[in-house]
Amino acid sequence: MTRIAMRVIVTVVAAAGLTQSASAEAVRTSAYVVKRDWGGVIAEYHRHAQRLETGSKRVVIDGVCASACTAYLRNACATPRARIGFHRAKLSRNARGRYKSDREKRLLKSVTLYLDQLLASHYPQTVKHWISRKGGIPASNQILWLEGTEAQRILGMCRTSKTLSSRWR
Repeated sequence: MTRIAMRVIVTVVAAAGLTQSASAEAVRTSAYVVKRDWGGVIAEYHRHAQRLETGSKRVVIDGVCASACTAYLRNACATPRARIGFHRAKLSRNARGRYKSDREKRLLKSVTLYLDQLLASHYPQTVKHWISRKGGIPASNQILWLEGTEAQRILGMCRTSKTLSSRWR
C-alpha cells in the first residue's frame, strides 16, 4: 500500500472520531439554520450532526443543504425554500490521484462506501424511502434534489427563518 492510500485511510478514520466542527454556540441554540451549505468533509458533518442530535437541536433547512450537509437531516424540518441535494461520497482531488495497484483501488472504493453508509445513517426513514423511490443516490458527479413542498412533506414543515434569530444566517 502506498503512503498516499494509507494517508487517506488515516485521515478518514481520524476525522470520523476526532473532528469537532460544530461551534459551541450552534450546539447551545434551540435551532441550527442551514441556508447555503454545499457540504464538505463527511466525517466533520457526521460529528457536528451527532453533537446537534445529542443536544436535541432542531435543524431548519431554509435553503441549499447538499452533499455532506445531509448529515443534518435526522432532526430537520424544511421551509418552502429548502433544496436538499444527495450524491455518492467522493474523495478529494488529492486523495483520488492515480493508484498503482488494484488493491489500493479496492481499498479506496471501500472507504467511499463506508462514507456513504456513515452519511445515510443520519437519514430518517422517510428520506431513505424517498431516495429509494427515486432510484437511489446518484454517482458523485450528479445530484438528486429534494425541494420545497416535497421536502416539507418528507421532513416536516417548520417556520421560516424570518421568525428565527438572524445570527444563524
